[in-house]
Amino acid sequence: MLVAVGFAILIWLLSGFLLRALSSGEVLDGTSMGGIDLGGQTREQAADLISGIEPHTLELSGAQRTFTVRAPQAGLIIDVESSAERAYSSGRAGVGAIIKGPLVLFADRELEPAYGPIDSKRLTRTVGRIADRMDREPFVGSLSIDLETLEVETEQPEAGVGVRRGLTRENLLEAFRAGNGSMEIPFRRLPAPGPTEVEAVAREAGRYLRKPLRIRTAGGGAAFTPRQLAGVLAIESTGGDPDPGIRLGADADRVESLVSRFAGRRDRPARNASLDT
Repeated sequence: MLVAVGFAILIWLLSGFLLRALSSGEVLDGTSMGGIDLGGQTREQAADLISGIEPHTLELSGAQRTFTVRAPQAGLIIDVESSAERAYSSGRAGVGAIIKGPLVLFADRELEPAYGPIDSKRLTRTVGRIADRMDREPFVGSLSIDLETLEVETEQPEAGVGVRRGLTRENLLEAFRAGNGSMEIPFRRLPAPGPTEVEAVAREAGRYLRKPLRIRTAGGGAAFTPRQLAGVLAIESTGGDPDPGIRLGADADRVESLVSRFAGRRDRPARNASLDT
C-alpha cells in the first residue's frame, strides 16, 4: 500500500516536471502581470509586453483627506527585464510549484512587476507634498466679543494633525510592491487645549474689560476704553506638544493699528506708545 502511494506521488511530481519541460523557454500559461496575459510568451516577448504596463496607482487617505499617487511619483520605475524573469520563473521555482505537479499549468498567477532602484528624492518630495497639505497646527480656540455689550463668547479648540513622514514613505513602497489599491496615511493627533481652559480665558477677558486701560506716554497719560480693548484681545498659546497651554493675550496686528491711531492723534510716532495686556 505504501509503495503504491509513493509511486503515485512520484508519477504526480514527474508529470509536473514534464509539463514544465514542454513549456521550456516560455512563460507558463495562466501567468499575468498588470492585467496582461503573459502565458506562452518568451522572456523577450514578455519584456516587450511588460514595458507597456500602465504605472500602478494607489489611493492614500487619512484625516478626511484623499490623495492619488502613481508608482513613478513614489520613485518606483518598473524593471522590465527583472519583471520578465519573474514571470518566466513563476510556477517553476519553489517547493509549492513542485507539490502542485501538473496543476501548476492550470493555476492563475497574477504577479506584481519588479521595480528598479528607488528614486529616494522623488519619493521624499511626494510624501512631503502630501504631508504639507495634511499637516495642521492645533487650533487653540478664539474669543468673540460683542462691542456693544462686551459679552465674551468662544470658539472651541481643535486638535491638529501631523503626518508621520518616515513611516508614510515605508508604507507607500510596501503598498506598491504588494499591488494594493489603497493605503491609510499614518499620522498623529496634535493636542489642543480643553474647552475648560478656553472658558477660563474667556472669563479672564470679561474681567479685563470691566474698566479702561490707562497708560503713560511721553506725551502724558492716556486711556483705552473697554470697547477699544475688546477688538484686540485674543487667546495665545503658551506651549506646544505635549502641553498646549493658553492664556489671555492680544492680536499683534490689531494692537499695532490701535496704537498707531492713538499716536496719530497725539502727533507722535507709533513707537512712542505701547499697549501691554
